[in-house]
Amino acid sequence: MSRQLRQKPRLGLFLRGGDYTYQNEIVLGAHDECQEHGVDLYCFAGGLTNSADPRNLVYDLAGPTDLDAVILVPGTMASEDSPEVELLFQRFAGLPSCTIGPPRADVASLSVDNQSGVRELTRHLIEQHGRRRVAFISGPNNEALQRFEGYRQALRDCGVAYDERLVVAGDFTPPSGARAVSALFSRDRGGCDGIVAGNDWMALGALEALANRGLRVPEDVALIGFDDIESARFVTPPLTTVRQPPRQLGILAVRRVLAMANGVQDKQPVFLDTTIMIRESCGCIGPRPDFDLEAPDSDQALLSTLGNRRDAWIRAVQRATPALDYAMTDEGLDPNFAERLVDALLEDLQRGSERQFILAVDGVVRQAAHLSNIAAWHHTVSELRCESVSSLAGSVRAWLRAESVFERAHILISGLAEHAQAKKRLEREVLMRNLEELSVDVRTALDLRALRSALAFHLPNLRISSLYVAKYAGRPGPEDHSELLLAYDVEQELRTEGNDLPFRTGDIVPPQLRPHWRHSMMVQPLFFNEQPLGFCVMEIGARDGFVFQTIPELISTALKAIELAAAIVEEATRRQRAEQTRMSQELEIAARIQTGILPREPHVPGLEIATGMLPATEVGGDYFDILPCGDGCWLGIGDVAGHGLHTGLVMLMIQSIVAATTYVSPNVTPAEAWTALNAVLYENVRRRLRRDEHATLTLLRYHSDGCLEFAGAHEELVVYRARLGNCERLPTPGLWAGILESPPPGSVATGACRLEPGDVLLLYTDGVIEARNSELGMFGIDRLCQTLERVAQHPATAIRDHILLELGAWTTRQRDDLTLVVLRYRGAL
Repeated sequence: MSRQLRQKPRLGLFLRGGDYTYQNEIVLGAHDECQEHGVDLYCFAGGLTNSADPRNLVYDLAGPTDLDAVILVPGTMASEDSPEVELLFQRFAGLPSCTIGPPRADVASLSVDNQSGVRELTRHLIEQHGRRRVAFISGPNNEALQRFEGYRQALRDCGVAYDERLVVAGDFTPPSGARAVSALFSRDRGGCDGIVAGNDWMALGALEALANRGLRVPEDVALIGFDDIESARFVTPPLTTVRQPPRQLGILAVRRVLAMANGVQDKQPVFLDTTIMIRESCGCIGPRPDFDLEAPDSDQALLSTLGNRRDAWIRAVQRATPALDYAMTDEGLDPNFAERLVDALLEDLQRGSERQFILAVDGVVRQAAHLSNIAAWHHTVSELRCESVSSLAGSVRAWLRAESVFERAHILISGLAEHAQAKKRLEREVLMRNLEELSVDVRTALDLRALRSALAFHLPNLRISSLYVAKYAGRPGPEDHSELLLAYDVEQELRTEGNDLPFRTGDIVPPQLRPHWRHSMMVQPLFFNEQPLGFCVMEIGARDGFVFQTIPELISTALKAIELAAAIVEEATRRQRAEQTRMSQELEIAARIQTGILPREPHVPGLEIATGMLPATEVGGDYFDILPCGDGCWLGIGDVAGHGLHTGLVMLMIQSIVAATTYVSPNVTPAEAWTALNAVLYENVRRRLRRDEHATLTLLRYHSDGCLEFAGAHEELVVYRARLGNCERLPTPGLWAGILESPPPGSVATGACRLEPGDVLLLYTDGVIEARNSELGMFGIDRLCQTLERVAQHPATAIRDHILLELGAWTTRQRDDLTLVVLRYRGAL
């Protein structure tokens, strides 16, 4: 969207992303100031520009027409003069711009005094603590070079010779600080008794490495850092460091570019002061009073003159005031707090009470709790104690009262600090729990619908008012297009009109879906390993940078999982279709085999015959055959396990083996014929084809005098006895064909029965009795016998058709082949 069509100015902030205190504070300062002026803020949080990092594509999303002003923090992105950073400056050369870092000739700049603080603390180590071999751990950018210059100046000030062996390169990370310690205490460098680290992260890495070597801080090696990150206050010992005001940098940068947008010409470099934070890692243990125990004044005379010390005490309080976030001092802290504390102390001392100073400390510290570290007020109270107690040396009573007041003040501050830390820990635990719950739902989302639902459910708990997820449709450039996968805002929750919506990438969020309220957005990359996926746009609500780092990582993982799941489904579908095609071809061949080997209009003297086979959709393994021979016929009924081509081949084998055996030896017993078939089938299927198909199979030998012999395991034989008018069920004990090479003795036996004129023999497969209705009830052998009894007087074809009709009415879907062989014995001819 062009700037002429935008209702509110849009400011772009470019810096390296991640959960880093320095960057987070700059973002929050810019966010607060943009909120004050009604300006939309878009923070493009990428990676290191001098590496092949997919996060860097975020820097390319917006063009000069998409923003009204820009702020760049090149020191976080790479070296300030790298070609990639230079291209960013060139892209936005026509816009009001400000850089946070070393001065540039063509751009307004904001930076801190990187030299003075390092120079002062290095001199402090040398002059106050007698350290002579002070090392320096450098960093990767120009700001680190300025800090190194402060270190060199301190050495010159103190007359200490520069030793290049005491300078080790680092990269602003804890591991590089640990590596520096290893290098400094190697045999060729000779160790050191003090370390100045280019930032606090390297100092913390060095602190751990020194402890691992058995070296104590500060007794063996004094240590100082730069930045004053939150962790610096809570390590053991607390880290002496240089505090810089990153939030103030963000605030002032916004003010400068907005002033330039309104016509103010201002490109002069501005430097902000740093603050020395003396703690214990340098060797200091806090201020001590200078007593004059010989002072002869009486209590009353001394107390009456304390008012003369008021101004000196006020100045001591002001000097020792904790570093405050001055951008917010109009939100609670009394500007006359130093006078308030001193006057309360004087009142307690002169009246002999101990209440007023405690109340004043409580009020001031609570007012400033959101502006600074509460524990830092210990230093303020200690300085006031040093300044005041020395004035009370002539009165033991007043001195003891003052010590009691200050002790209670320290106890109060410790309690307030502990309460603040407990509250912060609780908030952090709630945040981590909410993120963990989000993580579980997002990581298990296997489609975009589930991902959208998971985010919409959890985002309110993380105080994120709006979130947008887009994937690249081409190269990530302002004039290219991206596809919006998800749009959420707290008012309308999931915006379905944003699903799969193409839009111009430089708009960052499609204009019609952008929040109508003033907003600050974090634009974060989405990637998996080295593969760029798209970008995520989150409204800044929660003030914890960990949230803005974690949510894009979770979304990236989920998008990759969804992509892989879709690929798996696509591949599975392709394979399934190929398998279906192959199976369809096999089933077609199997069906031709199955139906092709059926007997054609069989005729056996003395028998009325009707047969029927209804193959299932996926042809099963049903088999039957009628082979006329002298004095009767051979009958076979069975079912090969499985479906498809191999089942058809086994059926063909069975038909061929039975036909050949009974043709050559028509008078063998069914048990002998079955045993021969089993041996050949086992050899062919198990050994030669190396498959496991087998069959239930009963072979029957019918004689024209009505004698019926049978062997092999299959379903029960059903014989309708015309004389009795009911059915007889004959079991078929034995084995399945093709399971064992040599059946145990006696396991294959020949059974026998005799048919009388009018009797009906019914052969069938399991598909008949196992046919199921809508309630999954089976047709069953009893129902089959009852059906046969009702129609047994009809012709064989009518019996067959009636049973098939009953089956069709019973079952809702045919799941297996249905085979019937109906034989009525007419009597010997």
